[in-house]
Amino acid sequence: MREENAHLRDELAKKGDPPWWAKRNIPPRDERPRQTRAQGYGRTCTATPDAIVEHAAATCPDCGHALTGGWTYSSHELIEFPVQPVRVVRHVRIARRCGACGRTVIPRRDPAAEGAVGRSRFNARFHAVVAYWHTLSRLPLRHIQQGLRLLYQVHVSLGELRAVLDTVPVCCPRRTHHCWPDAG
Repeated sequence: MREENAHLRDELAKKGDPPWWAKRNIPPRDERPRQTRAQGYGRTCTATPDAIVEHAAATCPDCGHALTGGWTYSSHELIEFPVQPVRVVRHVRIARRCGACGRTVIPRRDPAAEGAVGRSRFNARFHAVVAYWHTLSRLPLRHIQQGLRLLYQVHVSLGELRAVLDTVPVCCPRRTHHCWPDAG
């Protein structure tokens, strides 16, 4: 057996084949061109742009000659999330005196028309965002406070965030019962 083993090793050495563990398990790929598809599968620009910025060279980098005209070579969308401070709207009620009877008339405040929730100074969208971050995203109140400061440049105290959460009823994820954010 030793003689046969030595004979087989000599034959392998003469062939110059790589050892079995160095061979590829997959057959070599045909070097034919890729087939064209009937429909492209790239991402298309679906949104209507708010602004179009064109990038064009004014002069040739080799000779410095002025360039004019041109064609669209490529385009891509960049969806920007602008960092904007919150919009603070002060609602002022003006009292007026009737010239005929002398009665002072003060208009009634309609919080629903203003977008307010109860006596809160925040609108319903703010309440919904805070409730979503706290309940579904499971963010602690300090992280919500930091997010509001970073995204909207507004400082909201932790007590005010807790009061906002107390006004929003939330349905449990398991839907076994209706609970409030305080109940967990």
